[in-house]
Amino acid sequence: MWLIDKDEFPRRWANIKALVFDWDGVFNSGMKSKSQPSGFYEADSMGVNMLRFSLWLRDEKLPVVAVITGADNPGALDWAQREHINTLYTKVLNKEKVLENFCQENGLQPQEVAFFFDDILDLNAAAISGLRMLVQRPGAEHFQNLLQEKGLVDYISHQTGGEFGLRECCDEILHRSDMLSTIVEKRMATEGDYHNYLLKRNLIDTKYLTNNP
Repeated sequence: MWLIDKDEFPRRWANIKALVFDWDGVFNSGMKSKSQPSGFYEADSMGVNMLRFSLWLRDEKLPVVAVITGADNPGALDWAQREHINTLYTKVLNKEKVLENFCQENGLQPQEVAFFFDDILDLNAAAISGLRMLVQRPGAEHFQNLLQEKGLVDYISHQTGGEFGLRECCDEILHRSDMLSTIVEKRMATEGDYHNYLLKRNLIDTKYLTNNP
């Protein structure tokens, strides 16, 4: 459910140069135990990759990508390294501070970040971001209503983190920016733009930072 109109979205999206994600509740349901570390779904990973590809096509440069999570998740590290994202921050207590540091290190303003999140610990970072995408969960309707009242969210997914809510968020952005068909066609090709994008993306060595302020 979009909470900004069709005229506002292009202005917001045109400024986005970075994608930042929470992990638990966004890439998965948020369920964890000692014997079952939180992982990710391939469909969500594909959505993130296609969103990066669309920004590469638009800007002719790779967007900066990070995960900022309060936990230390081996699954997040596996995904971050496999997908060659720029930075993984773990055991974060203050996500706003880390997001600000991330922006400073990459010559960005927080308004140039699209932030994907799910819960209360993410709100200080969401408040300063340029596009706020909430992966919803049943049972949090009053919380989600409050975010709308306070203007802290721009899109609320219909699906949850355990049911491909992140893929939904990515596809919604691609659809609303009129890039979905182009992205699918170019991804289907074995050569060309996607191949060139992948070569550049795979040169990135992921920074792994923990115990941040």
